[in-house]
Amino acid sequence: MTKRNRYDKNSECLYRGELAEKEFEIIAKNVYNLIVIPATKKQQKLDKFDFICKSRKTNKSYKIEVKAEKKYKRKHKNVSENWLWIEFKGISGYEGWLYGKSDFIAFEKGNEFWIIKRKLLLQIAENLIDLSEKALNSKSSQYKGYRRKQRPHELIAQIKYSDIEKYCKKWQKTLDYYRLFSKKSTECIYYDSKFYFYCFSRFW
Repeated sequence: MTKRNRYDKNSECLYRGELAEKEFEIIAKNVYNLIVIPATKKQQKLDKFDFICKSRKTNKSYKIEVKAEKKYKRKHKNVSENWLWIEFKGISGYEGWLYGKSDFIAFEKGNEFWIIKRKLLLQIAENLIDLSEKALNSKSSQYKGYRRKQRPHELIAQIKYSDIEKYCKKWQKTLDYYRLFSKKSTECIYYDSKFYFYCFSRFW
């Protein structure tokens, strides 16, 4: 299990991230018939990827970093539909996942995962984002570098989903391979009689 970030006060980001990773794993295994190997904690932290996905036909393998949908601001209720966050540097000041060792980044977006080559995303981000301009808050961090309060070493920015859409392969979350149940205090993913519970009662 991923360690909770100290700024993630109520663990919402942790739960969202784990849920997205589990959904991606289910799709990769049961729709695309891939061999899925979870990354080690060291690989997640240093190499910035979550899974190694291997084709049974070609024997080729790819490293995948899964990014859950994010809110525009942490205090907002809903995730952003139009903007995604790009990480140039993490909170420790080391290179962010944009410069990691993954082959692809899988962005969760509604009922889909948008999958793009990391190196291509890097080119797009470097072309669109002016890191010499520093945003004062998250609202003005669109195509500008931004550091959140109490995180002086990180460097992030926002670009639009539409900036990358034509370069992405899309995986659908369809009822053909899983069912998503919403209850008062729990979100459940049901697959092959296994239940994955994420207690989100504080967030909905």
